Amino acid sequence: MNREDYLIRKLSSSYIGDDGAIVGDKIYSMDAFFEGVHFRRDWMSLEQIARKAMLVNISDAIAMNAKPMYALLTLSMPKDFTTREIDRVVKSLHETAEEFGCEIIGGDTISGERLDFSITIISESNHPLTRKGLKEGDLLAYTGTLGESKRDLNRLFKGEKILDHSRFIEPILRQDFVSRVRPYLRVGMDISDGLYCDTNKLLDYNSMKR
Repeated sequence: MNREDYLIRKLSSSYIGDDGAIVGDKIYSMDAFFEGVHFRRDWMSLEQIARKAMLVNISDAIAMNAKPMYALLTLSMPKDFTTREIDRVVKSLHETAEEFGCEIIGGDTISGERLDFSITIISESNHPLTRKGLKEGDLLAYTGTLGESKRDLNRLFKGEKILDHSRFIEPILRQDFVSRVRPYLRVGMDISDGLYCDTNKLLDYNSMKR
């Protein structure tokens, strides 16, 4: 068991297990997007970094067939960050959120050594798509082309350039598709760690006694 799975199991809440926690009529999801872990500033513009930070968070709501409503943002900014750079980041965050009808309603800022994002998305769904309910014989399907983001990440590590429309820089969120096919889906999840790892997560989650 890796440390992430170990920590999640230690939290031991009945709400944990899906891409977001369904509490009442709302769905809550959160992801971190940290410099030096998920991106480097010499790889992407500030606008691209902020946009991806918002997209990877909204993606969890989309994967659950939910409509993002509100976002809470915690932003750690390097001590030498200028007001111009702050404006560029905030503008990109707002514009990306607004594309999906999502409003940034608050959060926190701190001064740090790196550019780090932590975003909470509050969403709603009349028919949420969860990970629970997988049955033997179900057909496994995925959207997009697997491996493109990892391929380009490897190129960046080698000092090579990648295209601005690379899936590493610009993830594609298939909101309309998920909404249309929801009646035919039993379970679903946002693939973030690769098909092999996330399929095992799906299997483990459905094999646990609840």
